[in-house]
Amino acid sequence: MGSEPALSTARREILLDLAGLVIGRRSLAAVFEQFARRLLELASFDWASLTVVDASGQHLQVVGSYPAWTTPPNGTRGFTLEEAGLSGLAMAPGGVEFIPRHAPGHVSRLLAEGGIERAWVIALVEDGKLLGALTIGRLKNEPFSAEETAFLQTAAGWIASAARQEAQLAAAERDVAEQKVIADVAAAAARESSVLALVRALHRPLRTIVPGPVVALGYLEDGEVVYPNPRGPDIRVTPREHELAALKHGQVAAVEAPSDGTTPLMTAMGIHAISLTAARSGGGDIGFVLIGSTQAGFAFSDRELQLFQVLARILGPAMENIRNAQRTARESALYDLLLRTLSDAVILLDRDFVRVYANECGEQIVQALAPTWQRAASGDTEGALPELARAAYSSAVREGKTVPGRSDILIDGEQRWMDFEMVPLDHPSYRLLVVATDVTEVVRHEAERERSREEVERSARLAALGAMISGVAHELNNPLTAILGFSELLESSPAIGGLSEEAGIIRREALRARDIVRDLLFIARPPEGARSTVDFGDIFAYVERVRRPEWLKLGIDVSFAVAAEGTIVEADPQQLTQVLLNLVTNAERAVRGVASPRITVREVAGGFEVEDNGKGMDATVQARIFEPFFSTGKDRGTGLGLSISHTIVTAHAGHIEVSSKPGEGARFRVTFPVCHSGVAATGSSPEPRGASLRVLVVDDEAAIRLVAQRLLRSLGHECDAAATSAEAAALAAGGSYDAVFCDYRLLGETGVDVVDALAAVSPGIVPSIVLCTGDATPPDVQALVAAHSLRVMVKPFGREDIEAVLSEVVRR
Repeated sequence: MGSEPALSTARREILLDLAGLVIGRRSLAAVFEQFARRLLELASFDWASLTVVDASGQHLQVVGSYPAWTTPPNGTRGFTLEEAGLSGLAMAPGGVEFIPRHAPGHVSRLLAEGGIERAWVIALVEDGKLLGALTIGRLKNEPFSAEETAFLQTAAGWIASAARQEAQLAAAERDVAEQKVIADVAAAAARESSVLALVRALHRPLRTIVPGPVVALGYLEDGEVVYPNPRGPDIRVTPREHELAALKHGQVAAVEAPSDGTTPLMTAMGIHAISLTAARSGGGDIGFVLIGSTQAGFAFSDRELQLFQVLARILGPAMENIRNAQRTARESALYDLLLRTLSDAVILLDRDFVRVYANECGEQIVQALAPTWQRAASGDTEGALPELARAAYSSAVREGKTVPGRSDILIDGEQRWMDFEMVPLDHPSYRLLVVATDVTEVVRHEAERERSREEVERSARLAALGAMISGVAHELNNPLTAILGFSELLESSPAIGGLSEEAGIIRREALRARDIVRDLLFIARPPEGARSTVDFGDIFAYVERVRRPEWLKLGIDVSFAVAAEGTIVEADPQQLTQVLLNLVTNAERAVRGVASPRITVREVAGGFEVEDNGKGMDATVQARIFEPFFSTGKDRGTGLGLSISHTIVTAHAGHIEVSSKPGEGARFRVTFPVCHSGVAATGSSPEPRGASLRVLVVDDEAAIRLVAQRLLRSLGHECDAAATSAEAAALAAGGSYDAVFCDYRLLGETGVDVVDALAAVSPGIVPSIVLCTGDATPPDVQALVAAHSLRVMVKPFGREDIEAVLSEVVRR
């Protein structure tokens, strides 16, 4: 160690440098670092540290140590005077000398762990206020001399001055920061018109004094606290302990947010430290200003809490103003919405029939009447109104009566119906108040209900007609079977002589009568027709052949366009012919009265088109064109033609479409799944007739049994006949049959009884049963066919029908 005079000189220089640093207003950390480095150059001192009291006045924060701490004391939060073992420090103005290993507290423990044998600590006091503490240590257990303590006390005074300067500067900066926060919050409160916008605006100023700030403004509403939530529905909580305490005391604060789950916003935002301040306006509680920090371990100081109270006094009236403005805006929007969306039209007219007011619906009516509105200026007010409203207007204006009514009006090209009430006004400026309700849907529903009633009646009539046709068909088909069969026998008999032509006429007329009956049955119950390969060219040729005379008579130019390679589809040729005939005759009616009437039938991919240059139709008619009984013809026909066509096309997995505009004609397009393109298949050659078959005919009419026997025998087959199920069973029990022709309707029996009787005596005969009936569509007939996979031969039948069905039975 150097001589004492040399040490005194060095200490004076240290003090002079220290004074210069303080006078030069260097930072406290810089002052201490410079002082500590020079101090330790003196061989008598080995360690120094400086701590200051934080803004809360409760904790010591480490400014620095030289050499530096290897372990910061108590983390970053600092430590209390009690924790440091220095609670009596302020009471010892000259400082305290101690041996670290024998002294309590964090400071003593850390010094002892660092090898410090003796230490001296002095309080930094300015104007009676504790600012911090300066601690000096040495590795040797040597007491501090009076000269050393005097030197250190002088140095501590200068360091206290630096601490005071820094505290004053920090206080001034904090005052400025707080004033700026207050000013920014006041500006946001005056500027923002919604709670969420105000909350967003508060984050920026609060970020300068709160680490990781979280802000929420909650309203007291109907016994709940409501926090507007920018991420979803408002958060509503029942006031619990911390809210009630805030209302009672004005403010509550905690280092950690309540864990009772009453405010999900706190948990969702990760809030730790929390301040809840009551927001008031005009002496009443408005709600709460919630300010939190997401930094764990952070605690609000008393000064910060006081600042939050100031902010709450600013935000309370702003929150109330925002709520009142929102309430007024909601009410205004509600009234405006009610007025704009009111289904009733409201129109107020002055003495000159000029609109004074009209809501949105009323404005539509006014605009619809605009083309005729000029009439009102010339006094013809009635002429400006729809025809159905004129009488009501006359009664209201001339007789002073409130008159209701219903009228149609064209709005935006659509016919609308209005139930209205015209109210005359006894006022010098206003003449008439009109309130109207759009009842278009009601009118349409009434019309639809009337249409439905008519359709139900027509359906009932059709059902009755179907039942009658079915019965008539059965009664007609039986004699037609006899006529057709015997005419074929006569036509092929050598004994007919010169009457073969007459026999042929009888056969053709019988076939014609059969077709008529089948058409009637189709109207009643459309059946599934027998399908084969069909070439549209053949159908075109047939329709042209049968309708050409009519076209010549009516002066209609009809052209056919057939593809070079015909399209072949699997379909019932008779039903497809009926579809084309229906479309062509429909086109014939459409071109009546048109100059240069023209119809074009052309083949397209997978189908055909029928186009005319007739009157055309609008979208409403097109939407109903395929409905049963719907007709646009003046003769009001049955309206079944297009409906039956649609049914046939759909049954063939095809599509039928119509495109048309009023005055521009119509085009119907029909398409089907294509079988193949090219020449129509010629079909397989008829199988050569095999050996003679044994057939049993079961029918209650003798003529049918006789003609069936004769036809079968003419084809080289054996035939027995029975009139009842019992007779049929007896014959089947006595011998075997290759096929059974069974009528469905027998006297007192049906085909079900015959099948059951035959199955009882000869089960193997059931697959060879052929059901003979004039109508194969009734459910009971279809059920029997489906139950046993029976074949059906429709009456009247002839030799070709018998040959075809026997060929199928033999192959089976």
